[in-house]
Amino acid sequence: MSAPTRRGSAGARWRRLGLRSTLAFTGLYGAMKVYWALGGSLLLAQTPVPAEARKKLIAQDAEAITSHWQFAALVALALVYAVAVAGPWGHRLRRIPRWILLLPAVLAFLAMTARAVLLAVGDVGVIWFGWQGTVHLAWWDLLLWSPYFLLWGLAWGLLAWGHRRAAPA
Repeated sequence: MSAPTRRGSAGARWRRLGLRSTLAFTGLYGAMKVYWALGGSLLLAQTPVPAEARKKLIAQDAEAITSHWQFAALVALALVYAVAVAGPWGHRLRRIPRWILLLPAVLAFLAMTARAVLLAVGDVGVIWFGWQGTVHLAWWDLLLWSPYFLLWGLAWGLLAWGHRRAAPA
């Protein structure tokens, strides 16, 4: 039995890796949002949002808590979508044109990687070139949030790539 047959096709391996990484990053983000919605405060003050929004987050006002629950619901939908695209029953979705099926994953990839790169550039500007902003928060974004969003975006891209490679021509 050849190695590709025994272990599955390269596309199937990419799809599994994409699914696992997407579920991990998306699930962790959702867990953080639920934690914050329930009153947790770890990393809340270090979020890279405008000062007024950060004040609302720290104060745990109703608008901030509602926002956390909305993001948690969106994360739940994203998890279902990722499993539906990469799951073994994905063949039932063949009636949907592939580009429509993969569009959310590709858009998530583009948005998250763009967010990571653009905000990292802004963080470097704040830290080393004196651009307007808070140096403390720029460091948090540069070392935690931007890498997280970059890896999360790449996971979405890998999910789409794996599905594209595993799908029959």
